[in-house]
Amino acid sequence: MFMTLLYFALLRRRNAGMDQLSGITDRSSKIKLALFWVSGHLEASPAVFNLAIALARSGFQVDLYTARNATCPEPRISEPGVTLLFLPGKERRLKEPVVRITARFVRWVLPKVRAGGYHYMIGAGIRGLFASAVISSLTGVPAAYQCVEMYPSWQHRTLPWRVYKSLERWANRRMRFTIIQDEMRAEMLARDNHITRKSIVLLPVAPLGPPILIPSTFLTHKFGLHQKTIILYAGALFAPFSASEDLVAAAQDWPEDWVLVLHSVYGQTDSQYTALKKLDIHNRTVLSTDSLPYEEITTLMASATVGLAIYKTDDDNLVNMGMSSGKLAEFLRCGVPAVVSDFPGMRDLVEQYGIGRAVRSASEVQAAIRAILADYENFRAKSARCFAERLALEIHIQNVVQAIQNNK
Repeated sequence: MFMTLLYFALLRRRNAGMDQLSGITDRSSKIKLALFWVSGHLEASPAVFNLAIALARSGFQVDLYTARNATCPEPRISEPGVTLLFLPGKERRLKEPVVRITARFVRWVLPKVRAGGYHYMIGAGIRGLFASAVISSLTGVPAAYQCVEMYPSWQHRTLPWRVYKSLERWANRRMRFTIIQDEMRAEMLARDNHITRKSIVLLPVAPLGPPILIPSTFLTHKFGLHQKTIILYAGALFAPFSASEDLVAAAQDWPEDWVLVLHSVYGQTDSQYTALKKLDIHNRTVLSTDSLPYEEITTLMASATVGLAIYKTDDDNLVNMGMSSGKLAEFLRCGVPAVVSDFPGMRDLVEQYGIGRAVRSASEVQAAIRAILADYENFRAKSARCFAERLALEIHIQNVVQAIQNNK
């Protein structure tokens, strides 16, 4: 009963947020906006995906220019008001040639912007930043930057990197405003790219809509995990920052009725999966290798008992990820408590809202899960509350809408 009452309370909060947006819609209904994501990995980029949908629901006409990649599901957005346009051809490798694809993208998009009657552009990610800076310079169409990842100058001091950073700063300073996930990252970016804090608006990486507190049976049925406590780790399993190997090794000491599900957002090679499976000596792990379109991610996340947002890195962009962890927001929306890395931002949510536990290594995950399971419904309710109060995109999208209105 408590969870049902909480659900409807949060749903009313979400509707109030949508009422706020409806007041903005009349002012923005004639704005035609081009959003650039210069990569074939749109389905693995919830920040861009949800920005496009949120702007469309706020009354904008959004043309999302992107690419295709054979290692990622074919992008699709069914939201009215969002049109997907694809760079001709398809990338075949997960790691895309940055300079070549960005140059091709600019040549392809430039005449469309000149002829398309756009009022605004938003370049998402570093490639989108470069593309929008060049196109804005040539067309006069105002542009903004959605910062997805940061590239701290103090972590790389080679000559090529300094040249690259100079170009990034030049492009960022040409933007009318910049979108980033939280205050901590805003201050870091302003200091590093020599822009003013006033030119930055905050938008966490999170989905739209109210919490969804109805558990899913997706993983249970797909892998026959009945009577199992499902611990889900989803994302780029073989990226340098991934903790996949450490988690598989730690899971060997877990109880038999626990299972670690590793879900990959990208297609990987058989050799990579084979190497990971060799670590699973006691069969505590399931590999989920079928990439899902973003529209089905909620079904996946809601089928977990506990979610993992664990990263193995010393990169300042990731250590200070704050509200840029899309997987954490997805878990919390589904009322799935989480074990997170002991990093700023994520740790703050754990301490303020009681959404789970923060750990410093994979070896601490088992104790953290036990603590969550011991008071599970309480953790579950707090997770949904945290999403509704801090992360739901309806709360924050007016920041972007107003920045566009004020910076034409």
